[in-house]
Amino acid sequence: MDSCRSYAFRGTLVYGDIYGQILVWLLVVFLSLAAGLALMEAS
Repeated sequence: MDSCRSYAFRGTLVYGDIYGQILVWLLVVFLSLAAGLALMEAS
């Protein structure tokens, strides 16, 4: 029990980093979707 308790949320990860990562992933997903649609329209 104490070993679980001693594990704390330590590190350099902040909520701002998480939001930035989500925005980057959304941008990557939308860019890949747009590229896929463009390739489908081209063929």
